Amino acid sequence: MESQTDDDLITVEFRSLTGRKDNYTVPRSSLVDTALYNHANANGYPPTSIRFVHNGSELKLGQQPPLAFNDPIYAGQDPIVIHVVLSLRKPVIYLWAPETLDAKVELELCEDWRFSALYPTASAVNKHGREKVSWDVEVKEGGTIYHKESDTEVAYLYWEA
Repeated sequence: MESQTDDDLITVEFRSLTGRKDNYTVPRSSLVDTALYNHANANGYPPTSIRFVHNGSELKLGQQPPLAFNDPIYAGQDPIVIHVVLSLRKPVIYLWAPETLDAKVELELCEDWRFSALYPTASAVNKHGREKVSWDVEVKEGGTIYHKESDTEVAYLYWEA
């Protein structure tokens, strides 16, 4: 089994619109999809809610044939810069605070509506024909949300009805 040299590795830098940069060192033979999914999951985003852009072109998840970082379009690039753009089309709740604080976020639907998705997972209750949900969270500086019940950090609260 051959060992990897520094020439076999590449840095992939994900940049968000907020200026955040996340760097990963991966083998050049790594599939682009794998890096995109790993980055989304590590940051608490559903992968399909993000547009990944490299040199002005959107990288499509599930591209066929699969694209790897040793493809000629990435030749001579280190780091490979991929811009991350959230493209959430559903109702999301962002929380921002100048300092860490505890919060309880409650959401109630109108009659006859039902939640079809909640993230992070929470239990909806039905009260007088109206579904209601609440999240107990800690909001950290910069907008990171710590969901106490699931012990996870997320960028937003998401709901769909």
